[in-house]
Amino acid sequence: MGCLEKIASRWWGMLILSSIPFFIILAPVLFAGRIFLDSDLTNWVYPIYQFYQQSLAQGESIFWNPNNFSGFPSFIGSMGFLSPLHFVLFRLLPLFTAYNLIIFLNVTLALFFTWRFLRKFNLPMCAGFIGGLVYVFSQWPWVHNITIVNALPVLPLLFLILWRIKEKTDSWSMLFGGLLIGYGFLSVHLNWLAMILSAGFLFSLFLGWFDSKKWLVPLKFFLMVLMGIVIGSFIIWPLLNYNDLSARSNGLSYQETTGGALMFGDFLRYFLPYFKTSIFDLAASSSQLYLGILPLFFLVLAFGFRTSLITFFSFLFFLCLLISVKYSPLFWILHELPVFNSFRGPSRWMFVGSFAAAVLTGFGIKYFLIEEKNRWKTLLLKILKWIGWFFLSVSVVSSLVFYFFRDRFISLAQSYFDKTFYSQTSGLSIEYYHEVIKGMLTEIEQLFNILSPRVFLPIIFILASYFILRYFYKNKSSVNYFFPTISMFILLNFFSVSALDYSVISSKDFYRQPTTVEYLKKDINQLQPEESRRVLSFLPGFSEYNKLTVPYRPKGIEPFIFQSEMLTPNLNLFYGLESIDVYDNLMSRRMSRILALIGSDRATIGEKLANLKITPQEKAKKLEERKKLLNLLGIRYIISVFPLNEKIFPQLLITRIPPYDIPLNIYENPEARPLLYFANRVRTVEPDEYLAYQRLLKESLGERDIFIECSDCSEQLGIGHKGKVVLEARTNSFIQLTAESITSNWLVFSENHLPGWRAWIDNQEVDIYTVNSVYMAVFVPIGQHQVVFKYNPYNL
Repeated sequence: MGCLEKIASRWWGMLILSSIPFFIILAPVLFAGRIFLDSDLTNWVYPIYQFYQQSLAQGESIFWNPNNFSGFPSFIGSMGFLSPLHFVLFRLLPLFTAYNLIIFLNVTLALFFTWRFLRKFNLPMCAGFIGGLVYVFSQWPWVHNITIVNALPVLPLLFLILWRIKEKTDSWSMLFGGLLIGYGFLSVHLNWLAMILSAGFLFSLFLGWFDSKKWLVPLKFFLMVLMGIVIGSFIIWPLLNYNDLSARSNGLSYQETTGGALMFGDFLRYFLPYFKTSIFDLAASSSQLYLGILPLFFLVLAFGFRTSLITFFSFLFFLCLLISVKYSPLFWILHELPVFNSFRGPSRWMFVGSFAAAVLTGFGIKYFLIEEKNRWKTLLLKILKWIGWFFLSVSVVSSLVFYFFRDRFISLAQSYFDKTFYSQTSGLSIEYYHEVIKGMLTEIEQLFNILSPRVFLPIIFILASYFILRYFYKNKSSVNYFFPTISMFILLNFFSVSALDYSVISSKDFYRQPTTVEYLKKDINQLQPEESRRVLSFLPGFSEYNKLTVPYRPKGIEPFIFQSEMLTPNLNLFYGLESIDVYDNLMSRRMSRILALIGSDRATIGEKLANLKITPQEKAKKLEERKKLLNLLGIRYIISVFPLNEKIFPQLLITRIPPYDIPLNIYENPEARPLLYFANRVRTVEPDEYLAYQRLLKESLGERDIFIECSDCSEQLGIGHKGKVVLEARTNSFIQLTAESITSNWLVFSENHLPGWRAWIDNQEVDIYTVNSVYMAVFVPIGQHQVVFKYNPYNL
């Protein structure tokens, strides 16, 4: 132990020791070719970074993604595209090697900076190390998400810088703090960055209170934030502009933002980390809360002592806890503030709360062996013992009840549903609803199933923690063994429990080529460059739930296999295919309204076909009735598990999704409009997104008919001529073509008309107009001309 203390006395030794736990637990993804498996990763993060890395390798723009949503600026979605660390590693290393290395670096630095921060308070070396462990592992459910894990080292480092500013008057700390905040804007999910800056502001006020010049530390923090905003303007400015076009332009409603708030049952996760159920809205929050049992004991112990630092971090912990609970008035106040009204999930504030808990844990370890507050310690030990026996008893009784009466419970619930609720449903088969009920009761059964490692392991650690603490409390002569014992026990606690929430698969399995992709690539190769090749995945989430989740309760890679065969957004990016849909909360309102009508689960606004309480067959019928929209958007292929009318959409392929042989079809829409074309009949509408949307629904819009949002285009209307359009060059953010017509006409470019696009005809810049509510068009004179469209977000 003396050798370790000697190593830990140097900063480099602390860094090495900080890395060891994560070398162990992350070994499969660092060295064995494994990757994290999570729905947000497979459907959002991984595909977007595939596009990012591919664009860097080909020297193309990372700012415009032409393969989703008829074009979308994917860099604005809190993806960290502008992070210097991401830029370097994704350029030099394979996709998943770079991704997993970034995660490892972030968790290591988070532990290291937390440890360094706690050492400022003269806590034992072991207390700082354990505090860092508590902070990182309390965020373990988020650790696979790269822009969230980027936030982990920023919070303790910001606190460390503010503490240094209080101690010293040099300007280097303030400069470094400004660079850190700027890095945060470029790298960190903005919800987490807002929480970090809020915590930093409170800490600066606390430090300023004890300074002779009370305003100095808060002022320096304010200047750091200003510096960070200047650096972050590269993402802030375009984000503000595109946000104005999204469903979040005026923020989210209070009801939308409160999803994921802490309920009563969620607090049980301080003891049983996997106590989660959406039934009765009892414990549905995504927040981890679990700190480990010994750290939880030390956290509560720290509340019994009074120092200024313990008071501040106790305040910070309870403040975050109060913000996180359902119907919190504090969260309502936050929601009324600019910026904060765009963030969901009150329980996310426990990111800051868990950091405060980690600091308090360090203080609790220090005070455990001190001869003070012995009655408080004795009371806590008794409570810990009875909590352990309580959970053990409840789990045993619950398991026995379900063992003997499970089938009876299911039968009674199904019978009650048939008599009371089935007549009020959308008319799916009775077997479907019976499976849903069976799944719900199985979920309840697993909450306290003593045979499940997710239940008995945490209970074992509760009881073992009690016996360890009681031993050292009664045997003060064994103090030399206290720190190594609790360090190893807490590590074992985290490894045993966190490993259960750590799903990985082989990267080779992830790159499996779906049957649908193989077919589409072959068919697309036969198309002309100007023709559209967009794909619609019809009702992807609805389909997965109905065809896979309810009947089979899939595990492991099975949901991803289903999603990849259906080509759900954004998985198309892995295969170089174009999807009309996108998985991004900042999608534009104009396109979202249209996608909602044709079966997008991801649409953020609009009348969602996916959510209508009608049968899948009726939803398929509505899609057929809305074929006009498919034509206009250039959707050539439709992937669906529900049969469509082959007279309207000819069937190209029927296949089956493994491992359950679920039938899947690819249909063609031969009337899909091309990427580039001259308009036929042309009409106008006032430039207004809602008027344009209404016009889109009412107009018959024959082949290549358009309406233009323009107030002064009367002399340019009429019947056009098809002419000839030849695509010469195309990259992510650039397109060059030759357009030739015997009359003046409108040239339509079927790409999303979002800010940042500019156009030139024969090197002369021209205006771009919005056509058919979402796409672009320029007016081209008689004759042959070279036309160029170019995108740059900073054209804003």
